[in-house]
Amino acid sequence: MTSISSVRFRLPIVGTVICLMIVPQSLPAYCIDHVEEIQADPQLVAFLPDRGDFALPKLDKEKFRRELAQRKIGALTKLMEKEGKSTKRLLERAKLHLELEQDQKAVEDYDEIIKLEPKSVEHREARLVLNQEQYRYDAVETDLSALIELDPSLKRYLARANFYYDRWKTKEAIRDFTKVIELDGNIAEAYARRGHLLAATKKEYVRISDEAISDLKKAIELDGNQILAHRDLIVVYLNAGKYQSAVKHATEIIERKTDDPCARFRRARAYRRLAKYEEALQDLDILLGGAPGSSMYIVERAEIYKEMKEVDKAIQEYELAIEVDPSNSSTYGFLARFLLSNKRYDKAILNYQKALELDTLSTAVQGEFYAELANAEYWVGNLEESAKHFGKAAELKPSAAMSYLLQKGDVLGQMKKFDEALALYESMIDPKNMTMAVYERRARVYLVQGELDKAMADMNEFLRTMKDNAEGYQLRAKIWKRLGNEEKAAEDLKNAEEAAARTTERRAKAKAHFDALRKKIQEEDSANN
Repeated sequence: MTSISSVRFRLPIVGTVICLMIVPQSLPAYCIDHVEEIQADPQLVAFLPDRGDFALPKLDKEKFRRELAQRKIGALTKLMEKEGKSTKRLLERAKLHLELEQDQKAVEDYDEIIKLEPKSVEHREARLVLNQEQYRYDAVETDLSALIELDPSLKRYLARANFYYDRWKTKEAIRDFTKVIELDGNIAEAYARRGHLLAATKKEYVRISDEAISDLKKAIELDGNQILAHRDLIVVYLNAGKYQSAVKHATEIIERKTDDPCARFRRARAYRRLAKYEEALQDLDILLGGAPGSSMYIVERAEIYKEMKEVDKAIQEYELAIEVDPSNSSTYGFLARFLLSNKRYDKAILNYQKALELDTLSTAVQGEFYAELANAEYWVGNLEESAKHFGKAAELKPSAAMSYLLQKGDVLGQMKKFDEALALYESMIDPKNMTMAVYERRARVYLVQGELDKAMADMNEFLRTMKDNAEGYQLRAKIWKRLGNEEKAAEDLKNAEEAAARTTERRAKAKAHFDALRKKIQEEDSANN
């Protein structure tokens, strides 16, 4: 009997024929994947092929899937070029584009689908979702409006109303929420969100405040868990001057949820407006006990001391707020304004500078701070800095640029830089915008320079429109005197007295009106509580 070793030795000579003869007899097919069963028999192990030579390469399934999807897209595109577009083929291609995360191409496919089926709600909804995911808000608005035309239901109007709400398109959102309420008067969200928007609207504020209060109350009535509506209602009461109602509503929330910081903070503010300072400070102490590092609460405490005329305590609180939150530019601004109002100009300047250095404020607020900094610099005699800062303020806040540039001109006049002041005033004159104040300022410079005719021409232009400006008549009276016309000077001084009387009367009426309105609001507020 031939030994195993001799067979193995003769393999190179006998070759493949012997292998084919021996392996099928000795090595069943199933044994290839069950080596542990074979290892017990050394004869079979001797003829086991080296599987390493036959290892398959690892398949990149994701790459394969993407390549397959891309080939399918190409085939569909060629088919549509040849036979024409259809909804079925475009939908299939759009699906493949989405698999490849080619969202924009999928949107383009849906554009074609909607051209073929313009009344399809399903396809519009699909494109709407894609446009939302890509933040294409103009396209989202178009789809929302088209869906309303196809299906003018409560669901559609509510979807568009919420879209406008999130985009702060106040007028459009209020319109759509109103439509939702017309379709179903029991949607708490619609009342809550319309009330929030009404509360933020500035025009005809008293009437709008009443409407906002009505909406927010209705939202809470329909759904007591509308937390934002609860909080908005306190804010509306505060802004409308209904401080007792603000306290009452905040207290109701606190009784239900003692750890609601928003309600407690708003109640503290309402107490401050009612001059109930001890109650306000108690609420703030509770808040600070839970959040000792909150600069907002500390600043509110500073505001209370400010109203109590305790200047040093107020400053101490502002400085504490800065200590706990040194990166809060608003706190520096609060302190700077308080220091400026108390004529502590040097410290005010330092705090304005710090607020502006932090560079976290909106450009409009930066503009206000630069103007106030310019004011402080003026009072300490830094006129160059003052003029520069007024100019910067005008750049940052165009809506108040006229006022700031006029003040810059005043500073230039104080510095006797008359040519610069005149050039500034010349650049500001715009017949379309009725820049009357510029004529008055320029007349003052001309008067100082002795150019009386030019000064008179500017004052005539100014008083032609500003007929109730007492200071304008007084200035023109000075010009008449310098011209030697005492009669005209006396006439303008009389005009100044009459204008001042009219202005005083007008201001008194306005004050009486607002005082009466405020009193009425407080009486109604007391009656309701």
